[in-house]
Amino acid sequence: MQRKHYRIVERSGGGHGDLYELEQEDYIDVVDAETGEVVLTFESQHRASLEGGVWANWSHTGVRRVELGEDGMSVRVFRYGFDEPENVRIPTQPDRS
Repeated sequence: MQRKHYRIVERSGGGHGDLYELEQEDYIDVVDAETGEVVLTFESQHRASLEGGVWANWSHTGVRRVELGEDGMSVRVFRYGFDEPENVRIPTQPDRS
């Protein structure tokens, strides 16, 4: 079976909220570099409130960073609130060639 190559793509879900609150979702995709197919998606959420004319009370949840593993078949997932990354195997499909 031929080894696949992947890349990490970050995208913003855009901000929303009201006059005194900001909410934003961001996504990190693991993409098959050959086909462009998204094989994994991770999400993070960011929130803040407006107090005294400045954005304050920031909170972050979910995934903050994703790196390709050295083996090329897994990713290291860094989550807010956790010191150690989690290793997640990239799902594979049988080679049909």
